[in-house]
Amino acid sequence: MTPIHRNSKPSPSLKRILGVCAAMSVPALWVSGILGNALSLEATAAFTVALILLCAMIPQRRLDATLTIITLITSISLTLCVADTALRLFAGPLVYYRAHSELVRQDSKHPGLTRYVPNARSDRSTFGDLAAMLGDPRHRVQRREVFETDERGFRTSTRDRERPFDLIILGDSFGMGLGSTQEETWTSLLEHNGHHIYNLSMPATCPAHGAARLALELPSLALTENATVIVPVYVGNDLEECTQEIDAKLSAESPSSLTSARIAIDDYQSRSPLRQFAMRLVYRWLFADPVVTARDLPDGACVLFYKPHVRAAQLSVNDVQHSPNFLVLTKALSRIQTISQKHHLAMVVVILPTKEEIYGWMLRNGSPDPAPQNSSPFAQAITTFCASQKIASHDLTPQFMDAANSSFKNGKLLWWRDDSHWNHTGHDVASRLISQALKTK
Repeated sequence: MTPIHRNSKPSPSLKRILGVCAAMSVPALWVSGILGNALSLEATAAFTVALILLCAMIPQRRLDATLTIITLITSISLTLCVADTALRLFAGPLVYYRAHSELVRQDSKHPGLTRYVPNARSDRSTFGDLAAMLGDPRHRVQRREVFETDERGFRTSTRDRERPFDLIILGDSFGMGLGSTQEETWTSLLEHNGHHIYNLSMPATCPAHGAARLALELPSLALTENATVIVPVYVGNDLEECTQEIDAKLSAESPSSLTSARIAIDDYQSRSPLRQFAMRLVYRWLFADPVVTARDLPDGACVLFYKPHVRAAQLSVNDVQHSPNFLVLTKALSRIQTISQKHHLAMVVVILPTKEEIYGWMLRNGSPDPAPQNSSPFAQAITTFCASQKIASHDLTPQFMDAANSSFKNGKLLWWRDDSHWNHTGHDVASRLISQALKTK
């Protein structure tokens, strides 16, 4: 019997089908977020359609070469996607140097707002944000950070769930104690002094976000009759972050299902580990040197500073008051006041100085200045506005300057050397000063 010889190679039709299937790996690469903003949804769709048409229309004589190229693209795409997914699942502490970055999520139901993964706990060694920008391990101050969230997704301690809250905090990274372990934050210290606090603070936000969070969360919180809303306003970046774009997003109507889905996808993409690794390299190469300044102390320790915070404190009062962002910021404070009055709550604005203000003498390579620290023009503008609206406000700059000078004589700083945020000594000062402000509200 004559043997039948079969052609082991796939037919041209099968090759085209395989090419079409391979082209679908490109959308997977987009969904992963690895490419970041380099490839939009529209560009991804166009590129995928082009590959599919190429597979369908390419002449048969060039089919093998085309399929080889598409297979190569597929292999690279799928390898990157698998690696990215594995890092998401198993290498969190390696990808994120602090718990905040790992646990924060965009709120798909409320555009512009964020919250943490509910009921999460992290206990790890961390270091400062400025050291992370530089990328030089020699500048890092390693410390333990315990980070816990509640069922709503906020970094707050609710040990006694039956007891009503007497303080609500509407801050940013300073409000929630970024960079410090939970028990050493100023809100935890206030709790040890008898307060019961619900902390609605989230990093990278401003009072406009705080007003939206207050309106959203307040109706379901049990409060005491004399409860107070504390609004920390940070000199370093609150004016910059209270943009008209943010105000429009926070004021928008409830999102559609499609919009919510897009927010969820954006959030997933933003947490791509490979993308974050790449961005760190790019950031250090392009921006690290211009924005981070290092100063050596007599004992050899190095202190890092953030230049944009210097510029923020140097704006004139006129510059601040005529900024479009100032209108957004003051509108947010007025809204918080209205919500507070509606629920019979007191409201206190506390103005927080920057590390660069308090230790400006280090940046100038000088010595501690015993003279009283003048309030920044931004602080003056906020104080003037609050006075006009009969909102209680306290600029903590002079007291922080006095505390910083006293602590420095004892060899202590109020900020982490490698961070733009307070250390445990700074949190202790903040809790004491804010406690005093509450007594005079």
